[in-house]
Amino acid sequence: MQATAEPMNRERAVHGGNESPSESSIERRLASRIGAARYRMWFDGSARLRIAGEELHVAAPSRFAADWIERHFRDDLATVAADVRLQAVRVVVEEAPGA
Repeated sequence: MQATAEPMNRERAVHGGNESPSESSIERRLASRIGAARYRMWFDGSARLRIAGEELHVAAPSRFAADWIERHFRDDLATVAADVRLQAVRVVVEEAPGA
């Protein structure tokens, strides 16, 4: 998998959430933050979220989807990851055919 852009260097502080970091808690918070319709269109069944250490990786099914997610959802992804108590977050959008 190849990253579509440089990793985000922004460090995020813990914002006091009670959930342990997990893909499912990030998915729930992301759907709530961006709305159910947008979540279903771009993430539900097409892109995969994975926590790797303190990074949130988003695997998209095509270069187009990866670029679009990078431009439109990077800040939302970083915010919800911080909300589930990841100490620092770099969101890396990757192209992953068949994601």
